[in-house]
Amino acid sequence: MNPNTKYSAVRRWYPTILLVCLATPVLLYGYYHLITAYWLPVLRDPRFFEDFGYFYIMGQRAISEPSELYASIGQIGTWVVTLNERVFHMYSPPSALMFSLLTVIQIHHAYVFMTIALAFSCIASVFLFIETVEPGLSRQQPFLLALCVFIALSVAPTFHDLYEGNVNAFVLFLCVLYCWLLIKERYVLSGVVLAFGFWLKLYPVILLVLLIGRSGWLKASLSFGLVILVSFVLSLTWIPFNAYNYFYLTVLPAYSEQTTLHIFNQSLPAALMRIQLGPEAYLSWDNVLTASWVRTTTYGLAAIMGLTSIYIVLSKPKLGTVAGECILMAMIPLITPVGWGYTFVLVVPAMLFCLIHGLKSSVTMQALTAAAILAFLIPAYSAPFGIVDHFMLRELFMNRYSIATVILVSQTIWIIGQQERGPLRLPRRCGGANEGHA
Repeated sequence: MNPNTKYSAVRRWYPTILLVCLATPVLLYGYYHLITAYWLPVLRDPRFFEDFGYFYIMGQRAISEPSELYASIGQIGTWVVTLNERVFHMYSPPSALMFSLLTVIQIHHAYVFMTIALAFSCIASVFLFIETVEPGLSRQQPFLLALCVFIALSVAPTFHDLYEGNVNAFVLFLCVLYCWLLIKERYVLSGVVLAFGFWLKLYPVILLVLLIGRSGWLKASLSFGLVILVSFVLSLTWIPFNAYNYFYLTVLPAYSEQTTLHIFNQSLPAALMRIQLGPEAYLSWDNVLTASWVRTTTYGLAAIMGLTSIYIVLSKPKLGTVAGECILMAMIPLITPVGWGYTFVLVVPAMLFCLIHGLKSSVTMQALTAAAILAFLIPAYSAPFGIVDHFMLRELFMNRYSIATVILVSQTIWIIGQQERGPLRLPRRCGGANEGHA
């Protein structure tokens, strides 16, 4: 083997190698912190955890006090500006019934179980996503599978989702599974999976866009609608209809008009409001009504991303479905009024899509992808004041998740535009037969 050829192949992977080197200490510290600062203390002394505690109480209320499902507990809850009151949570009534399953065990055991289940959901999502990109790729390229799992578990949205015991990794898994089933043309089951994702966190409903132009769209739509209807009717056994009425007609419309200013909220509406209000908004937990120009900008971007996804799905049915999934899932935390840092775990498919194709195409693509993923290695709540003082640099850093998401979505669109190259194949080793494939 020519040494120059070997080193050329290695150099082609420099951005990814650098990313792995930077991500390794983050991953090790992140999960060490999860065990020492969360698991061990909570097992010794059960206590209320911000997100998981909400879910656990929601589950208890769904069975014992369904009429109080949205009533705040003292100062615990979200302040809804136009309602001038606190609402305990922003999840649909069927979500609360799902969370009631957690209450069969004590809260501290349930919390540890939840975090482990979230981690496995993330790993399963990576495997399914790679199989969606190209069937058999994870078996043909075990290194690629390991790399993608490593990146998915290293980014701050993932381990913060685990810290809080939130459900975004479950939503990620259901969305990826839905897309995988679509490509396998198992339409009825895909609709069932999407219905569970919808009841868990509402947002996945936008993935119905992926049915456009598919022969089984009616089967998937009907199964989705049927599961929604049946679960709604069955839930009325426990939860009064008034709870649905209050959530969908009062709470949800009011909540969609506001945003939280703190930098832990990395959504586009929050980023634009922080730019308008100045640095004093960075660490403010105030909920404020979004300005009309912010809503217009957000809706405009959502329309562009949605129409682009439709065009991609129609023009390139198979890979276009995968790319459409990446764009639509990335759109969720980007345009929602409150996109907490851990909600950006839904951008993981876009990260992996760009990473996989960056390894295939060029150093430039890898470098752009690595830079975007690097932004997600830093927790959303990090604010190094005094280090980043220049206005432009400060805004880039404070709103890095939104910016990185836009970069990944743009790359995904560009990749689809270049996809006339045949199946994806990565070199198994430097200097092998596939070495010259770009």
